Amino acid sequence: MLKQITLTNFLSFRDKTIIDLSVLNKNILKQNYNKNILKGLLLVGGNSSGKTNIFRALKLLIDAIYKKVTIPLKEYLCVFNTKSFYELEYDFLIGSESYNYLIRVNEKNEILKETLSKGSDIILSRAKNTASINNEPTEEDLPLGELYLRKIVKDPSLKKDLNAPKFLAFLNNIVLVSARKDTITSYSGNPLELKEYLRIKGVKPINDFLSANNIDLQIIYSDEGIFIKKTVNAKPVSLKYESTGVQALLRLLVLFFNAFANNSILIIDEFSSNFHNQLEELLIEYFFNQASSAQLLLTSHSTNILKMHLFKMEQIYSVYLTGAGSQVYRFSNYPIRESQNLEKVYLSGALNGISNLDKK
Repeated sequence: MLKQITLTNFLSFRDKTIIDLSVLNKNILKQNYNKNILKGLLLVGGNSSGKTNIFRALKLLIDAIYKKVTIPLKEYLCVFNTKSFYELEYDFLIGSESYNYLIRVNEKNEILKETLSKGSDIILSRAKNTASINNEPTEEDLPLGELYLRKIVKDPSLKKDLNAPKFLAFLNNIVLVSARKDTITSYSGNPLELKEYLRIKGVKPINDFLSANNIDLQIIYSDEGIFIKKTVNAKPVSLKYESTGVQALLRLLVLFFNAFANNSILIIDEFSSNFHNQLEELLIEYFFNQASSAQLLLTSHSTNILKMHLFKMEQIYSVYLTGAGSQVYRFSNYPIRESQNLEKVYLSGALNGISNLDKK
């Protein structure tokens, strides 16, 4: 599970910014956390406030390790730049093991520092083009713009020396979705597309969810394609003629099931793009109730989901832009009462992160 992510001088975040997923109040919504770590996170704020940039820090991590071509790391230097480098630090709890991974990259596309710690032990250490694994020197001429971890995952011998299979498997299972663009970033090889999932897993998991939640849909899959049956229909209708909301729901369920099965992170940018208010709430509650150590990280412009029966206050951050770059505000810092309407409090401006249009 992701415990914390720290951004410094990264994209729109000039100042050191910590996104913390630790539990603060253990007495409410116990289904929303495990091992004192939150199962989910919601980022709200106006357009171009920097919400997506927080999740880009996670996308950068897996792209830099697993993408076929090496990505230009220097492009992520802060646009409100005051330093010649940026730094990203990630803290994870995987099973019973804690991991800390840190990278520092300068404007010349040089990796100044890269470390991986397992518990209190530094198992990977890199400064510019030299590196060691478990305190044993391994490299003296590393490419300055390529993560050492990228080389390790491709080299069975180095991977064996590092001896962090749970950590590497966890990173490999992270899934990022842009709901608006309808794109998925994943390097796991797991069946994440609906048709592929149905071919391998069948229709039962999806139909069981639909039936249990009184959603009048039944999915049918055959060599002829994917069809939807409703009680009002005389016969099944091809999925391609269904609404974008129905199509988005079925695709999302596949991603939910994958996260549950792998106890992995599912990141969705612009979560509320296709769903009715009640369906939004149902899906969020379903994820937190079903997940063991899986996590759901969301950005959304839908203030409808700002409800205290869906999210713990410490699960929500507002993101807003100032002259010094993007800033965040954790809702748990605000003394709200249970009787108050969280959505109205947010729209009043008390929790930051609203656009000028919202203030009118």
